[in-house]
Amino acid sequence: MIQPATSAAAPTSDELVEYVLAETGQLEPGPIETGPILELLSLSRLSARFEKSLPEARTAGGEPVRALLDFGERLIVVDSALTEARSRFSALHEIGHYVLPEHLGQIIVCGDQDLGVSAARVQEREANAFAAELQFKGRRFKLETAALPVTAATVKQAAEVFGTSFESTARHLVESSLRPCLLAVFQDGGLTEAGVRRSSVRYSIASPSFAQRYFRGLSDDDDAFVAQIWVPGRDIADSIVTSVAVRTGHDEKTTFRAEYFFNGYVAFCLLSPSR
Repeated sequence: MIQPATSAAAPTSDELVEYVLAETGQLEPGPIETGPILELLSLSRLSARFEKSLPEARTAGGEPVRALLDFGERLIVVDSALTEARSRFSALHEIGHYVLPEHLGQIIVCGDQDLGVSAARVQEREANAFAAELQFKGRRFKLETAALPVTAATVKQAAEVFGTSFESTARHLVESSLRPCLLAVFQDGGLTEAGVRRSSVRYSIASPSFAQRYFRGLSDDDDAFVAQIWVPGRDIADSIVTSVAVRTGHDEKTTFRAEYFFNGYVAFCLLSPSR
């Protein structure tokens, strides 16, 4: 059984992921199952509607609790109001708190920000990264996608294989890529009086090589291509591919391949250098 480690020889996060996957027989492609992992670690899991049963429960930042880990009781509790995909990720996040070195305490409580891309605390970001690696089967995701282009079609294919959301799959594809690429996620800003859709970049993530060579984020509010693909029921693979000129961190305009697609909730743009 894994115990929180404190020595200088503590296993890395990647090593812990591969160990857990191997011990639970989950090295092959497919949706991750949390049950075998909980059994391996002798953890229990419950669902509760925190808003009704513990309305006073708050994180350190004052957010409503979405998931918690009780070290003493070896118990993970996840908010039953979460979607299935979000619930699974939240459980994996708390498992990360349990096994990662120095994530110690009596009870760890996590809110929406802790479980999202905007997590402020280091330990929450570490638990998110651990959960993502487990969700995408560690090295297996990289093996499955290494030879595939960073496109909407690849995002759709990988999401279907690993049983994950399009957004988390697109994000992980970019984060784990050795190639220069960037993902921008747009949120809806409503319609103007003329009926034109407004939008803004909620966040963007660059692969390490893209960030080093070009820039780390994209700011492109009210993008015309976002308005075009923002159609209810539109398939994620029904994308728009175009070329855009963006001013880089070196104050140079560079032309990129831009692919816009929509998952029914938010719009995406994948940027990669034009060939």
